[in-house]
Amino acid sequence: MIRFPESGAALRGVTILLFCLLACTPFSGAHAGDVQRLFIGVTPELSASGMMRHIADRFEEDRGVKLSWQVLTPDELFSQYSSCFVDAIIADIPEREHTFVGSGFGQGWYALFHSRLLLVGPRGNPGAVPGSSLLEAMQTIEAARLPFVAEDTLSGARDAELFIWSRLQRPANLPVDLHGDLHTKGVAPVNGDWYFLTSPEEGALPTAAAKRAYTLVTCWEWTVFAERLAQEGKENPLDVVVDSDILVNNQYNFIILSQEYCPLVHLEAARTFAEWSMEPETQSYFAAFRNNGKKIFHAMDPSIDMNTP
Repeated sequence: MIRFPESGAALRGVTILLFCLLACTPFSGAHAGDVQRLFIGVTPELSASGMMRHIADRFEEDRGVKLSWQVLTPDELFSQYSSCFVDAIIADIPEREHTFVGSGFGQGWYALFHSRLLLVGPRGNPGAVPGSSLLEAMQTIEAARLPFVAEDTLSGARDAELFIWSRLQRPANLPVDLHGDLHTKGVAPVNGDWYFLTSPEEGALPTAAAKRAYTLVTCWEWTVFAERLAQEGKENPLDVVVDSDILVNNQYNFIILSQEYCPLVHLEAARTFAEWSMEPETQSYFAAFRNNGKKIFHAMDPSIDMNTP
């Protein structure tokens, strides 16, 4: 995942303060000179990939609302203090989103689009891990105690990994409540031996490459890693083992902040965005986004996604 520079906290503090000054001045209603504005807190990959620019340009064209965004860390996205500097957030961490909305900090929760989760491993797949589904692949990795790397951080991929462990730990005869399970963390294997936790600074993919291990990452993380190695003229020691799973993906959700906690929220503009995002034409537009020719994000409706060139 792309992160802030090491000057971190101070830089983020100044950025958020400036962002707040912009968000809280002259247009305390939802208008400034008859132009509606919407400020959204987003995860780094949505900005770095170009997806937010793609969204903002079309939203302004379609609805006349000026959309701006601020990149926030996961902790900042779900912090009442930080999140009140924006009108809404777009996040991909279901467990944290569930808690955030359930605690009353969010007053709307809308599915926007998703990205694929990829299981990658050493070239040649020496563990003969099956590529039909993430659940089957992770079950094989655990049973054979094949080296696996997990990045110990708040992220969509980490949340999905813990979801998979929760599914694998269920008794076979226990009915599955998929919606509930998305917010239920399983118990990950013990760190050490074959399962390795790594820090965000080290990164899951570089660590997996060094250990000839398997790891679960988003399509964007894999794209950035592979392109960096190519630019450096280095061979990629990893390859994709599972590329998509209908049951487990990295979903991005739009959450409008509650006016009870954040009274300056531009509610009209936020609701306009939520309604716009669910229209079939908008979903097709989301699915049409490419980063250097690569498809990173997918429409929520598979039929729309498949019919988008």
